[in-house]
Amino acid sequence: MSNHYLKTKVVKMGQWALLPLYREVAKRLFVSVNQLRTLTERELIAAMNHKTDIHKLLEKKGKFVGWGFGKKIKRRINFSAKETEKLFKYVESYVKPMQGGNQNKGVCANPGVAKGKIRIVPYPADNHKVKQGDVLVTYATTTDYLPAMKRAAAIITEVGGLTCHAAVVSREFGIPCIVALKNAMINFKDGDMVEVDANKGIVKKISG
Repeated sequence: MSNHYLKTKVVKMGQWALLPLYREVAKRLFVSVNQLRTLTERELIAAMNHKTDIHKLLEKKGKFVGWGFGKKIKRRINFSAKETEKLFKYVESYVKPMQGGNQNKGVCANPGVAKGKIRIVPYPADNHKVKQGDVLVTYATTTDYLPAMKRAAAIITEVGGLTCHAAVVSREFGIPCIVALKNAMINFKDGDMVEVDANKGIVKKISG
């Protein structure tokens, strides 16, 4: 067993041990655990000391947040949003998309057809935007999205597979769900009336 493997296991075990602390801090700052993990140590301390508006900070950080570690896993290296986006697109260019490269078609995670208004929900803090019968659109879901998912007529995510959170929850709730629909949050806008045909993995705009 390599030394690197042991260090990696220690880091993973440490994350689980810190989960209760993450949850408590997230609760106090009114954000999700996943959002909390996108913050650097300095940003987190500033937010806890009320020296920065965490919601404005998260909005400013945007969709791409990344960091890495040195070979000895002793020093954390924080990437800028531009560096992270560049790295993401580089990796993505070498990965075959699940939907076969067709940005107008995703993967059926749970069959069904539904009509409703698009609600773009980049963060769980925006759950309130989703009213009964709306179509929830986000990058990927977590347990923090459950209140909105329960009200949604259909769920669309930009990434994910047949065993992702959105797929599992949609099957449990009996909601049509499409995952891996690339650029869904860009191609659609809040209020767009659409028909979601999860059987075919297609979403099309319709007149109100």
